[in-house]
Amino acid sequence: MLIDRHGVDGCRLYLEQLRWPAGVLCPRCESSDVHWLERRRRHNCRQCRYQFRVTAGTVFHDSHLSLRKWFVAVQLMLDSERGTSALQLSELLGGSYKSAWFLEHRIRSAMARTAQFGDLVAYAGAVPPHGEPAGRPIARDGGQQALRSWPILKSLIAGAHRNVGVKYLSAYWNEVHWRDSNRTNPNAFRDTVLALLEHPWLPYDELTGAVEPAASTA
Repeated sequence: MLIDRHGVDGCRLYLEQLRWPAGVLCPRCESSDVHWLERRRRHNCRQCRYQFRVTAGTVFHDSHLSLRKWFVAVQLMLDSERGTSALQLSELLGGSYKSAWFLEHRIRSAMARTAQFGDLVAYAGAVPPHGEPAGRPIARDGGQQALRSWPILKSLIAGAHRNVGVKYLSAYWNEVHWRDSNRTNPNAFRDTVLALLEHPWLPYDELTGAVEPAASTA
């Protein structure tokens, strides 16, 4: 994995190559007349004098988590067919359950917007108290992939992600879709990071309705 071979600088350089494949551009004036300030660990635009990092203006910018931790979370979510819970992620990365939960949902949101899978809008059955959906999905996207992904979603919620509220089922549904769509894609990690680069900032209050999640295994 990239993060094991190259560490923090490797993550930064990797993100720069994805964001600016033809060379670094100032996110403020789009000038290519920029240089790296080693002591400040950021780029400087000679045109508008804006100093910036590769994360400027992206979903990574206001996060207190390092790029390395973001990349670890992406890799774990891609590798684990049964899902990685926020509790497991917080134990692996360090930090709070809340931060890990928010991190995973921002990744799921980028997956959903990029792939345009649609929302899981109804079920042909009830959602039992333990959170495992019953029946068959009625999804806006439909198709054979939806039917193939449905048993995976049921096992995921019965396994790593317990006590998932109905409000967040579409997010997990899109994670399963994304992983299933990319299961033979050798560039799945790259494409997920690109999705995050293209994804607008998701405020915590918008995701939760200003209600903080209680620590669980979801």
